[in-house]
Amino acid sequence: MLMADSSPGSFGRTWVERGVVRLRDMWNEPTGNWYSDVEMEERLKPSRFIRDRRLQVLDALPEEWRLILSPWQVNPPGTWYSMQTRDTEPLFLKQVTMPPDGEPRFQQWKQEGMEEKLVVCEGEEFIKFPRGAMKEIRVKEVVDEEGNWKVRLWNQGTPISSLRVDPNQWGWRGRGAKGEMVLLDGFSLQLAYEVQTPDRSPLMAATERWRRVYSEDIEGISKALQRCWEQLAEAPYPKAAALLWVTSLLATPSAVSLLSRGLKIETQCKRCLWAFESTMHIWWDCPALRRIWEWWARQWKEWTGETLV
Repeated sequence: MLMADSSPGSFGRTWVERGVVRLRDMWNEPTGNWYSDVEMEERLKPSRFIRDRRLQVLDALPEEWRLILSPWQVNPPGTWYSMQTRDTEPLFLKQVTMPPDGEPRFQQWKQEGMEEKLVVCEGEEFIKFPRGAMKEIRVKEVVDEEGNWKVRLWNQGTPISSLRVDPNQWGWRGRGAKGEMVLLDGFSLQLAYEVQTPDRSPLMAATERWRRVYSEDIEGISKALQRCWEQLAEAPYPKAAALLWVTSLLATPSAVSLLSRGLKIETQCKRCLWAFESTMHIWWDCPALRRIWEWWARQWKEWTGETLV
């Protein structure tokens, strides 16, 4: 940590008092390079050890940052710039090629109406030499669901140097449809809801249903359900597998559950005439249904050779 207070060995308050607070304050915009030792000494005098501390700050920068900030670093094709000229509206340049001789080629775009939509300039589409000062910006190029290619400005074409966050460098890891990273400009209301909603697998949903009616052994229920579903492929015909799947999900509505949802229905069990046909009654307490489940277990073992979990 590079301290800027009055404690021994720190940079001292002079840096802050003279306006050198961020890396940007050490960058010479007209020359596109860092302020030299002489320039920093002139700005911060009578502070001491300016050369050593300037070098300490620059050495603390990651190598990839220095490459980006270096005046000799050439931006790759696909980089976007805004160009302001005296006699025309702002134009936007997309670097399209980088020939071997080192001279880039730009494609000219302009803003359409008051929207942030960009369209190619007709007539003089490609240029080699910009006619005004350029500043790097971010532009979003997407293909919509109908296959149309759309090009839009990010944050009204604000230069990257003035953005608080670079949309191409920040995002949400593993939030895409295939687990990929979603960049900042890919944020949507649907994504926000997905982030707030915890992922629920079918096993978690089924275990939660069983917990409501049988809360004695949650871990055992989860393992039993998983083993049960592994046995579905061994069913002799699809209807048997479908019946076992529906049963494992407790998708057998009882009279009590239907009544709680507003249906006018008699709650008495039609098989044993017990007063309340609940989920617990269907699975464990009803003597008539118990015989059916016992038969099903024996039949399953006869079909597959394994004991039904």
